[in-house]
Amino acid sequence: LIGLADDFTQDLLESVDKAAQKAAIQPDKIVDEVRHHLRFAILRSRAFCPTETTRDVTEEVEEYLASGADASNGFVVHARSGAGKTYVMSKILVDHMAHSSNGSKHDPARNGSNDANGSKGEHIARNGSNSSNGDRSSFFLRANGSKDSTNGSKVSQGQRCIIARFLGTSQASSSVQALLTSICAQLQRVYSKAEPIPEEFTDLKALFIKAVREWPTAEMALTLLIDSVDQLDDINGGRRLEWLPVTGLSPHVRIVVSTLPDHAEFDCLSRLRKT
Repeated sequence: LIGLADDFTQDLLESVDKAAQKAAIQPDKIVDEVRHHLRFAILRSRAFCPTETTRDVTEEVEEYLASGADASNGFVVHARSGAGKTYVMSKILVDHMAHSSNGSKHDPARNGSNDANGSKGEHIARNGSNSSNGDRSSFFLRANGSKDSTNGSKVSQGQRCIIARFLGTSQASSSVQALLTSICAQLQRVYSKAEPIPEEFTDLKALFIKAVREWPTAEMALTLLIDSVDQLDDINGGRRLEWLPVTGLSPHVRIVVSTLPDHAEFDCLSRLRKT
């Protein structure tokens, strides 16, 4: 399995480099940004050294991505500084891409209930309540909230758009305005939308929320992974996270976010729980 994962990541790196070379004739900011974050994740996933705790985390997120548990809500990974969240998020991304390239195992439109006991991650509850299952010394990760168990819903057999941003690792991921501009531009291409990207932040935020909520379909589902939202500053309310829709999501959307625990300068985790 490790060998297969290594082969996949090597093939992916080569594909990204070839695409970038083809686009090099005419510089493309979106291609460059996507390439940066993919390479960032692939290299860190190769250096990922799983422990019992991190293995529990990746399995919990994999289950979230594959199943209908909390289908309308996002998933939050939170841990103290230095615990390895970015390496975990990189591993999650690469594994998800590998599984998605092999078929519809990780289908956001699947429905069904799942047991939350012993969970190592946190689904955002619709009512904002929390349980205390799955506490760990390094990762404080919990599952909570009601489970969707809609019967008769068809599993999507379409393709998947997987977008990842590791915040603070590039200029276009270091402020909320640059971040949303970049992601909206990528979503525009994937979903063939012609709507102009606004320069006014209020309008930009509205477009981003609309794109995440309305554009994904059974034919082209969406997985959005955003690492370290605490890395944003407070300009345009970056760390207030009002721009990030993590509840009431389409069954064709999965969102995975990571953050530090609350700090004197920010309270991203509490805001995600209250959303």
